[in-house]
Amino acid sequence: MARQVSNSSEVTELVAQINDLARKRPICLISIEVGEHTPAFDVAEIEASCGDLADYFVIQTGPLTRELEQQLPPKKHVFGGAARSYPIDFAATNGDSVGNLRFAIPAQLKSRSTQRLIGDIFGHALAAGLITGPKPGTKLETAEVANLFGAEVAVLKRTNGQLISLNAELTFPGVPLDHVLRVGQQVSGYFDEEQKLFTLEHQTPDLQTVVDHFGYGTVTLGLVKSTDRKKAMVALHPNLVVEVTKEEITGNPKDVVENYRREGLVYPFRLYRDPQGRTRLSCIDIDDDEPIAPAMSLLPGGDPWLEEDLGVIGGGQIDEVFEVTASEVAVADFATVQAEIESALAGQGPEVVTTDTGSHRVIAMPGRDGISRGVASTPDKDAKKSHDAAFVTKYYGLKFAEAQENLNRAQSEAQLYAAQLNTANQKVSDLGNVIFELRANLSKLRKEKRSL
Repeated sequence: MARQVSNSSEVTELVAQINDLARKRPICLISIEVGEHTPAFDVAEIEASCGDLADYFVIQTGPLTRELEQQLPPKKHVFGGAARSYPIDFAATNGDSVGNLRFAIPAQLKSRSTQRLIGDIFGHALAAGLITGPKPGTKLETAEVANLFGAEVAVLKRTNGQLISLNAELTFPGVPLDHVLRVGQQVSGYFDEEQKLFTLEHQTPDLQTVVDHFGYGTVTLGLVKSTDRKKAMVALHPNLVVEVTKEEITGNPKDVVENYRREGLVYPFRLYRDPQGRTRLSCIDIDDDEPIAPAMSLLPGGDPWLEEDLGVIGGGQIDEVFEVTASEVAVADFATVQAEIESALAGQGPEVVTTDTGSHRVIAMPGRDGISRGVASTPDKDAKKSHDAAFVTKYYGLKFAEAQENLNRAQSEAQLYAAQLNTANQKVSDLGNVIFELRANLSKLRKEKRSL
């Protein structure tokens, strides 16, 4: 069950846990929107889907999330009803490996964001080694694709009628499931009753499988997952990433790999066997008109998972361009306001001062920009109580007006940002479609050139 972060010391404890290099499980942190008492996300659904693969925390937006922001690397906290997953290597990467912010507000984002948050948790759990393949002796079975929920989740129906889920991040990371599967399709795999996970047959090939499929000397396509000065990590399959050294990319020792192979792009690579008998990849001496074998398919009889110049299948469609965040509006909570009021009313005690008209009590009076103290002519206790009540009423009125003003300003800014982002989203979408068409034409021209 999710743990509520309720005070400053618990925020500090949570940050320490997030930064713990010995942590074994991802942390899912869900914030509660200002003015609400429960998260917009369905925490029970997330816990039911991910189970013991993560630890779950809930935090109220306000002073606690601002403390969280101060104690974490920039832009790595949560607030305003958003949630994210923190992997076990968060501290080692200075927060760069953290999951994206997922938003359940407005309501139309909730279903998609929930599935993506679950996918983030699964992906981080897989990287942490918490998810293993099917146990020895698990029998191969056939299931039918009963439904698809966008790119992230497929629902399978087993032969016994049980419905189970298939998550993209645990199946083919980075590949939209709705471009691999279709409703009514029959798939083969292994169901782990304990982990409640379905693993597709041939879901995770090894290098020998690739060699058997292509043969040495064949040029095929690979997706560059990451680069640095000396190497690139190249995926021949979503679940098979191979290291390619600088010597296998460029013949010049002074070159920098990241200048020649860009992350996220698809390039041709040749399978070869090095003098030590290891299977390696190289992109040296590949002619422009050299035939390129189609990339591997993810399911028997399926399409290649990569296309030259186009990238991952289904990757040309723009689903979401921006995830919008806004600055938190600082509004004093009830406990803070009450403490200020009690302090003002108590003050230094009901001091008595002497004036020309006799003895009077000193009463705290509200000021426009906070609490100021003044003298009120109240020679009896009943009058003081009346003044105290008036003070409380006016103080709360000022605070409410201030909060309402902040809220109205934030709403106006949000509406302005929404309009600007809608325009920007449309422009990006249009540009994306143009780029996709250009890449498709380029891919077609390359194929035609090789066929000549």
